[in-house]
Amino acid sequence: MAQASSAKVKVKNITQVALAVHDVQMVAANYWNMLGIGPWDIYEVKPPTLYDRTYHGKPGNFTYWLALTMAGQVQLELAQPISGDNVYSDFMAEHGEGLHHVAFTVDDINETTQTMNKEGFPTLMSGGFSDGGFAYYDTLGPLKVTLEAFQVPEAMPPPMTRYP
Repeated sequence: MAQASSAKVKVKNITQVALAVHDVQMVAANYWNMLGIGPWDIYEVKPPTLYDRTYHGKPGNFTYWLALTMAGQVQLELAQPISGDNVYSDFMAEHGEGLHHVAFTVDDINETTQTMNKEGFPTLMSGGFSDGGFAYYDTLGPLKVTLEAFQVPEAMPPPMTRYP
């Protein structure tokens, strides 16, 4: 019989793998043309859909583009920073483009964030998104990757474009 973990946050599924990139449309085209992964829904993430933004515990003022598609059971996300201080620009300044985070879904982003912070994982960036929300946690030291918790909104807004 498997032993139960004493972890306060129990991740049942990794639902997303995300890359920080300079050009979501070019990288989406590369995945489509080289690997057949797609089609991609491309979103501009900005107010008013994006609200209550924070960056390292202070009010945030960032916008970015996301390209999303499914690759089997896991969503692949491409994130391109557009403006403001944000975790994607920070990552690319230090590491260049590449694997930025893995994500898991939660029922309550606020409760998850309180627990993660209490357990020693500060919030790097967060925001409300439609009627859901997201938060990135500083788990790089012990887990070797940033984790994102995502509360899925009831309905996603329509993408600004699609590739192809």
